[in-house]
Amino acid sequence: SATKASLLGDVIDGLSTTAVDTVPEVQTLANAAAHVMASANSTDGNATGNEVSAADLTALGITGVTTDNLPAVQAAIAATSDDGTAVDTRAELQAVVSAAVAAYNASLLVIENYASANTNPAPTAQDYINIGVSGVSAANVAAINSAVDAQGGTDATPGNADDSTSVDTRVEVQAIVNSYNAILGSADGTHGNTATLPSTQDYANIGVT
Repeated sequence: SATKASLLGDVIDGLSTTAVDTVPEVQTLANAAAHVMASANSTDGNATGNEVSAADLTALGITGVTTDNLPAVQAAIAATSDDGTAVDTRAELQAVVSAAVAAYNASLLVIENYASANTNPAPTAQDYINIGVSGVSAANVAAINSAVDAQGGTDATPGNADDSTSVDTRVEVQAIVNSYNAILGSADGTHGNTATLPSTQDYANIGVT
């Protein structure tokens, strides 16, 4: 596509000859550019943007992406124009990634601070979305926040600054959300119709001992 060629050309324009002096090197860059365009094209039925990987973005010279913030970055790329014109230069792509990473960092800090002390501002559903966590909405965010507040950190004692260590990655927060949603889903008002009951780990994940 024209947008793929635009991104690929813009990236190559900033590289040294030795970075593109074999066909496989150019093909790696072309594949990465194609994955970016597929990620932007959410009309293909995939709104998560997971067609593009951290390795793709690194190959294209994009910085700031980690394993933990990757889903947030992918979602940000998917939220751009489906035709890829918003990410068809390296600078545009970097701007989208940087904004997503900034939102991720800010929202993760809100969640960490609330875990440390519930007198801090409570996370919103958007905060969870910003860090790439799924399964949080206006309907259950209060329950999820109560689980964040109940985290004990490395000393297993809720109510101190150490508690933030239990929610300082997306993976940890997603586990809390998944577990509380399993519990909430089980409590549907009808006894005996839950195929899989919440596990011991689910209760532990939300801070229940």
